[in-house]
Amino acid sequence: MIGKFVDVEIVDIRPNSLRGVVVKTEDQMGLRINESPASVIARTRKENDIGVGLYQP
Repeated sequence: MIGKFVDVEIVDIRPNSLRGVVVKTEDQMGLRINESPASVIARTRKENDIGVGLYQP
C-alpha cells in the first residue's frame, strides 16, 4: 500500500504509534482517475523559507 491512498479506522493508540484497519482502498474509492498522490501533495504542500512543512487546513 505504499504510495496509495486508503481510508483507515484507528483501533489502537500506543506511544509513538497508531494501529488501524483498512476501511477502503483507492480502487474502492475511485481514486487515481485524474490525479496521482504526488500531484495532490505537490498542489497542497506548503513550506516556509527553511523547508519545514506547514499545516494549513
